[in-house]
Amino acid sequence: ALVPFVGLGNIADRYLYLASFGLCVSLVVVLEHLVKVVSPGKTRNQGLILCALVALLGVWYYSTNVTEQKKWEYAGKITRTTIALFRTDYETIPSSSKLSFVNTPVKQNGVWVFPVGLADGLWFVYQEKSPAIYQFNSIDEARAASVSGSINYIFYFDKNGRIASVK
Repeated sequence: ALVPFVGLGNIADRYLYLASFGLCVSLVVVLEHLVKVVSPGKTRNQGLILCALVALLGVWYYSTNVTEQKKWEYAGKITRTTIALFRTDYETIPSSSKLSFVNTPVKQNGVWVFPVGLADGLWFVYQEKSPAIYQFNSIDEARAASVSGSINYIFYFDKNGRIASVK
């Protein structure tokens, strides 16, 4: 339903909610037809078959929901851990410093972590006294971009989203 209004490539799972209504209605029509074909005139059997199918569908939806919830929980853990690290260990960084981040996770398992960059998240720690924040694809690039005369920090995210300082 939203495809005409959303640019292709920007379609997320949350847009499927409205479209799933048509799928559910179609599924009910097909199930009703199958129940009538399998057991004509036996309303008790139809009710049992329908209840079993609804239960199976409910279990599938529940398991999918739990899986998605775990993905979002893990992405939230990455964000909380990163922000907490800077709030506790690096809160007194001077605003003239340069923070370089390597492999900043934009998405983890298809879930947004830092979709607009880490600078927006670190603003909540430093506010107007924010140091310069840069993102790089490799540690070598970050080291090459270090500016002499300023305090340079390099942080690296591993493939699981854990952050570590690079010496």
